Amino acid sequence: MSSLSSRSPAFQEYANQQLALFIGLCLAAVGACHRLFLVMWSQSVDQCSLVDDDALLARTVGASIDEWKQLRQEIQHPACPIFEEKNGRLVSPYLRQQAAQQRKYRKLQKEKSVKGVAARVNQRVTRGLPTGSPAGEARVTSSSSSSSSIKKA
Repeated sequence: MSSLSSRSPAFQEYANQQLALFIGLCLAAVGACHRLFLVMWSQSVDQCSLVDDDALLARTVGASIDEWKQLRQEIQHPACPIFEEKNGRLVSPYLRQQAAQQRKYRKLQKEKSVKGVAARVNQRVTRGLPTGSPAGEARVTSSSSSSSSIKKA
């Protein structure tokens, strides 16, 4: 799980996956699912679930409780429910997969970055160059008064 500030603000929607996921749903049900996806992604800690409370879910999709209950019957059709109902939460397997893919990608990017920095430092050391800022590059320094100045290295 990630904090709200350190996670991706977006998830990828692939047309074929979305069409397959929403096949047979009426327009209102598709809109409700999409709104739930957006709220799950942007506001839930795990990016893929919400508390399974009909009053809360109705407000989330902009419907009365009765309208939501009708939409829910369609969305959660026993033959092909869109969401899993687990431990008092409505969970999106689609978003859970998206979040896992993004965590994996970010981890790989971080590892590449660390290896790249290490390689550059190692390269500078083997050439006998200092490992600080390269000569002639500007660097930003700050003082306790929160003002910044640029100095030549």
